[in-house]
Amino acid sequence: MAAALACQLDARLKACLNEDGAISNLPFERNQMGQTMSQPFMYLTRPYNRPVDSDSLIHELKTTREELKTLLDFIQFRPDSLLRDVGSGAWRVSIRLPGMSHMGFSDEPLILAAEEPEKMRLALRALEITNRSTLAFFDYALRGQGVSSLGASHIADSAAVSVERFAPRHRRSKPLTSKFLPLAY
Repeated sequence: MAAALACQLDARLKACLNEDGAISNLPFERNQMGQTMSQPFMYLTRPYNRPVDSDSLIHELKTTREELKTLLDFIQFRPDSLLRDVGSGAWRVSIRLPGMSHMGFSDEPLILAAEEPEKMRLALRALEITNRSTLAFFDYALRGQGVSSLGASHIADSAAVSVERFAPRHRRSKPLTSKFLPLAY
């Protein structure tokens, strides 16, 4: 979130990447004028787990089913609107691995899985996806390598990752969706 704020404040920064930082389910907030940023932006995250709109949740929130649906839709889809407004385009990379959590973007899962081979395999996979996605994004944003490197993949485990590209606002307003890892091997 700090990187996004820095990009909003300083146009000398050429690109922005957020690793699973969020407030109110947003990877960053609009500035006081309602603007996002002009630099390319990548959001590495986990899939959003929408709460089940059960009778007990409706009762607990003292609301109706329709009001709850409206609220949950707002929370779930608000980031899309924000990402569509990024001037140079944005990418959301969701890593779908069992046990993936906020700390999955760090080396903590490796440390905690020292004696558990399956947890170690998943932790290494999450870090590999994070590292390769980060490299592909900055190769595109800073070295001018084609945008295709952010959508092309020959990965066998593409079910573990979903990539959504939100094209620059002057070209397209709807996200382009891909199920491939955002990198070229």
